[in-house]
Amino acid sequence: MALRRIKQLLLAFCLVVLPGCEGCKTSPNTSDTTPPTFEFTVQNKTTGITTTYPGGGSLHAAYGDQLAVTACAIDDGGVQSITTETSSSWSCQNADVASASGPGLISPETYNLGLDASGQAWKRYCTVRNLGLAFNCPRDLRFVSGSWSTTISAKNFANLTAHASLQIQVP
Repeated sequence: MALRRIKQLLLAFCLVVLPGCEGCKTSPNTSDTTPPTFEFTVQNKTTGITTTYPGGGSLHAAYGDQLAVTACAIDDGGVQSITTETSSSWSCQNADVASASGPGLISPETYNLGLDASGQAWKRYCTVRNLGLAFNCPRDLRFVSGSWSTTISAKNFANLTAHASLQIQVP
């Protein structure tokens, strides 16, 4: 019963508070002299630990961890578009037999944000990716190591572009 109530409160928050979010939008600045900045937040659902990586970074996680990775592009003059690219690779072994997969690039995803009906732009725009770190090894082989990475690129309304990356290593 308590879980149901929590879900109802969360839904109400998303429907009422987020659409009226003060400070989320801005007038686009075509004379901006600084490119967008980035922030990654990794919520490890397995351990319950959440860590923020301003500008990008790298971290270690355990095989089988479940992560929610939030990648945000931030620009006070407005974010015009963002593109995300992800890649993963891993290796497996058993005695003298080994197998490797990747690096495999997932198709880039581009979000052209533009302006809303009031001519306002997003100051901060985030994408979320749920990630399971249970890499698939062929039968009779054990997992040795793996990695997952994402790169985000953002362009502001002055057409300045910047990039940032987050790498996750699974020893």
